[in-house]
Amino acid sequence: MPITLPFGLDARWTLNTTGRKLSRLGPTPDPEPLPDPASSVRKALGAPLDYPPLTSATVPGDQVVVTIPAGLPALEPLAWGILQAILDAGVEPEHLVLLAANKVTETSLSACLQAHMAKNPWIHEIRIRRHHPHDDDSCGLIGVTHSGHPVRMNRLIVEADLVLPIGLVSTAVDTCNDKPPLLSGLYPDFSDQETMNSFYAPSSRDNGVHRVRRRKESEDATRLLAGGLVVQIVPAAQDQVATLFAGQPASVATAAWKACLATWTPTLQSRGDLAICLLTGTAATQSWSGIGHALQAANTVLDADGCVVLCSELRQPPGPSLGRLCQQDDRASRQHEIMRDREADSWTALQLSRTLQRGPVYLQSQLDKNVVESLGMTPITSEKELTRLVASRTHSIILDDAQWLAPQVR
Repeated sequence: MPITLPFGLDARWTLNTTGRKLSRLGPTPDPEPLPDPASSVRKALGAPLDYPPLTSATVPGDQVVVTIPAGLPALEPLAWGILQAILDAGVEPEHLVLLAANKVTETSLSACLQAHMAKNPWIHEIRIRRHHPHDDDSCGLIGVTHSGHPVRMNRLIVEADLVLPIGLVSTAVDTCNDKPPLLSGLYPDFSDQETMNSFYAPSSRDNGVHRVRRRKESEDATRLLAGGLVVQIVPAAQDQVATLFAGQPASVATAAWKACLATWTPTLQSRGDLAICLLTGTAATQSWSGIGHALQAANTVLDADGCVVLCSELRQPPGPSLGRLCQQDDRASRQHEIMRDREADSWTALQLSRTLQRGPVYLQSQLDKNVVESLGMTPITSEKELTRLVASRTHSIILDDAQWLAPQVR
C-alpha cells in the first residue's frame, strides 16, 4: 500500500512497502492550524492571561520593542497581528521597534509587512532593527541573576518602556519536560555573543546540572526583562501555528507547555531498527538545528543498531562544530572536541556524532553529496532508494514533523 511522505515545504515521496512492520508517529491529535494567526494574536493581546489588556500597559510616548526570534512560524501574519494590537493600545508607530534576532534579517521582516504598506503608510514609521551579538556597544547591562551573572541585552531592549517578547514553545527547545520554560526566544537570543556561546555548549542540554543552571539564568533574565506581557507560540506542521497564548509569563508558560506536550509527545509501543524523519516547513525549519532535533527524536525510538533517514530540503552549510566530523582523526577525539565547542551547531554535531556510532545516517537534502559524505552521512536521493532500505529492515518508524517531535516509548 503506497504511503505518502511529506517533507520540506511541498516535497512528497511515495513509499511502497509490503510485508514489513511499519509504525507512524506524529502530532497527537494532528492539530488544525490557526486559520488566521494575525486575528488570533491580536485577540489574545486584547484579553491576556492573568494580565490587564495591552491598552493598560502603555501610555502615550512609550517606546515599545517587539522581539522576533529565529524560526518563528507564520512570521508574516503574526508580525502584522502584533503590530495592530500595539497600535490599538495607542502606541504611535514612530515609537515602535521590531527587533529581529541575529539569524532573522531586516529584509525578511520588512518583506512580511510589504503587502500591508499600500493601505497603511504608517508602517514606514516603524523601525526594523537586527540584533548583532558580536557588537559589544549594541548591548547594555540590565541587571544580574541570582548567581551574580551579568545580564547584557540589546540596548533597544534595555532602554524600552515596554518589551513584548515573542517565543516559540517546543519540546525541541527544552529537553527537560518536567517544568515549562518560562520564555523562549528572548534570552540569550538578544544577549551578547559570550552569553549566547555559553548556551551553545552541548553540556547546557546534556548535563543535568548545567541544564538547571542555564534554565535558572534564563528565568532570572526573563524576569528582569519581561515582568509583564509575553506571547508564546505552539507550532503546527508546515510553518503554521497550532495555538498561541498571551499574558503574564508564568501563566502563559504553563498553558503553552501543556498544549505543546499534549500535541508533540506521541507514544510508541516498541522500538524499531529504522527511523524515517520528515522535516517539514520552510527554510526556518530546514536547518541544522532542525536536523539535530530530528536525530534526538530518532534516537529515542531506535534499537541499539538502528539507522536513520532524514528527509529534508536542507540548504544551510555546516558550521564549525559539524566541520569537525570531516576531520580524519579518531571519532572519540572529534566528539570530545565537539563537546568543548560553543558554536550554534555544537549540539547538532554531537547528536550526529552519537547517531553515527549507532548506525548509518542517510540524508535527503539540497546539499552537495560530497558535503554530506564528508560529514559521515550517506546521500539518499529517491523514494526507490528509501523503499529498498525499508525492505531490508524489520520495523520502520516514520516520524512526521520530526523537528518538533519528542516521542515516548512505553
